[in-house]
Amino acid sequence: EMKIKNYIRIEYTNKVNKINTETKNNTQYFLWTASLDETQVKQDYDWYLNSSNHVIFGFSAQLYNLDPGQVRPRDASAASTYYRLEGRRAFSPNIYVGNETKLTRELGATYGLRLSGFGLMGSRTEYSFAPGLEAVLPIDSMLTSAFDLRTRLEPRGALTYKKGHHTIRVSYDRTVQFMHLLANSSVGLPTDIWW
Repeated sequence: EMKIKNYIRIEYTNKVNKINTETKNNTQYFLWTASLDETQVKQDYDWYLNSSNHVIFGFSAQLYNLDPGQVRPRDASAASTYYRLEGRRAFSPNIYVGNETKLTRELGATYGLRLSGFGLMGSRTEYSFAPGLEAVLPIDSMLTSAFDLRTRLEPRGALTYKKGHHTIRVSYDRTVQFMHLLANSSVGLPTDIWW
């Protein structure tokens, strides 16, 4: 008997990082904040095709609001000045399909394919840099509002051999990460930002 089960999930997460350097009689103190808001909708399906095949498929969409950081002086006597990195909005659609199958009593296979996408939304400043130069200053900038969706295929596959209490597994995965955590050290700090 074929059975299909479906699951829907809606999530919202908000991560805010703050650093407050306020100390008494210090003109260097400031407040630094950064945030990442993520809203996700995900629809998953499990299809039990037969006793040897379990097919999974579904789709998801994430909306990101990134505030990479801003510095605020705590009062007029502070040596720091207000500065804000330009915020970003992004959209990430994904669709996937996979199968877990039993080839023999001892041998099983899992394989699948995922199409992932990522695109910036809304107006933003884009910079052009001179190729081959060590200088990090932009040579040009422009204000754009284009939605440029980038897509990548993520294949995966695995073979699993089980004999008694022993298991041998061989697998291949290729994944894509569109957003990166920028950090100044190997230790997680509140100043680490997603970009």
